[in-house]
Amino acid sequence: MKPIFANPTPLKYSYNPKGDVLYLTFAKEKVAKTFEVLKDWPMVLVDVNDQSQIIGVEYIGVKQFGIEVFMRLLRERVKNLFGVELTDEEVGSFMLFLKTPEAELALAS
Repeated sequence: MKPIFANPTPLKYSYNPKGDVLYLTFAKEKVAKTFEVLKDWPMVLVDVNDQSQIIGVEYIGVKQFGIEVFMRLLRERVKNLFGVELTDEEVGSFMLFLKTPEAELALAS
């Protein structure tokens, strides 16, 4: 089975404090399709490549709802949408990445 993510860990992140938007980049590839995995509040959008692998995740409302809520929602929606359950390692790679000093500084501002 091919991996659900284009890379096992995010390559980079960006955070827009005005919109409270966190974007995680897993691959620098063209977006083939965007899925609204959570349409209400908070919002979670997933960009996939032409091989249906996740290349980007956008989380709107990150400061208001927090990283733990994001991970729970992403895990639930990926399973419902793609029929694949994120492994503890995949979830752990998000958590480690988002706890880097750079990410914490961006989210603290």
